[in-house]
Amino acid sequence: MNRQLNFFFKNAADVHIDCIPEWEKTRFKEWDDAGAAHIRIISENLDVFKEVPAERMSRFQKALRTKLKDHYEKTRSHQLRWCLLAVPSFAWATQVFPDLEQEEAIQTLWQLILRGARADGINPIIDWTNHDRVLASRKKYLNDSQFESLHFTNSQGTDLIVGLPNNHIYIGGGVKDSEGITFFPNIPTEEIFTAPHKNKVSGKLVATKPLIYEGSVINDFYLIFEDGRITNYHASIGQKALQRLIETDEGSHYLGEIALVSNHSPLAQTDTLFYNTLFDENTACHIGIGNASPSNLQGGSNRSVTELEEAGSIVPSY
Repeated sequence: MNRQLNFFFKNAADVHIDCIPEWEKTRFKEWDDAGAAHIRIISENLDVFKEVPAERMSRFQKALRTKLKDHYEKTRSHQLRWCLLAVPSFAWATQVFPDLEQEEAIQTLWQLILRGARADGINPIIDWTNHDRVLASRKKYLNDSQFESLHFTNSQGTDLIVGLPNNHIYIGGGVKDSEGITFFPNIPTEEIFTAPHKNKVSGKLVATKPLIYEGSVINDFYLIFEDGRITNYHASIGQKALQRLIETDEGSHYLGEIALVSNHSPLAQTDTLFYNTLFDENTACHIGIGNASPSNLQGGSNRSVTELEEAGSIVPSY
């Protein structure tokens, strides 16, 4: 699939990059109306898009988000069930373990994926039930506490105050769809997260791990926030990719998510850089810029765009 996308991004006419056909919207609507559960399987390959103009990828993603606006809104608010998971490939495994032969590298990565997904025990179902129970207790404590802000620091220079909106909600682990059916959006999943107040984030955030964005590695980077907005940023590696990420639109200059992750999780204990956002974000506390999930505010899924904005949330700008 990635090779097909690579060919498409390099050779498609501009009209096909910027305009998604109506049938894409129609089929997603039909699936969503039927209550379909969406499973997306990924496998990292940092080289597959290295010859693709980044601006064409960004334009296509923006057009896709616009065309599938309703589907993505249902996804963010957990009205439908979905799950993102990963399987190893030779390209990914040798990126993570460059000193190992291909077969050994892919077997080693498989072992870490199964460990991180809590699928390597005698009874994974019980392990997931217990894991979800622990996450639920942490969410309850934080939701009952309703802290006004969080203060983040690290040895790299992070000193960041993240203000939280009134009636914010931490979610993570198992969530319920609109019919009350429990599902796990990500496997693995170690985080509990909430939405910060759009205008109450100030200070400096210095990343401790690389970020993979549209096939590019962004490393040794920092973000400066003033009154919620990113006012300055720099990356020693991947500055242009970081610029594309932040300059996507006005909303991408703000935080949409703040996630807390235990450093005792199976993934964190591997002390491995996975070069994959799904796995690396589940090894440490992290942020997400751009759109916030309405589910992170009490009654958020039933609030209008104006009400969400007044509460300090970041809503999509298509």
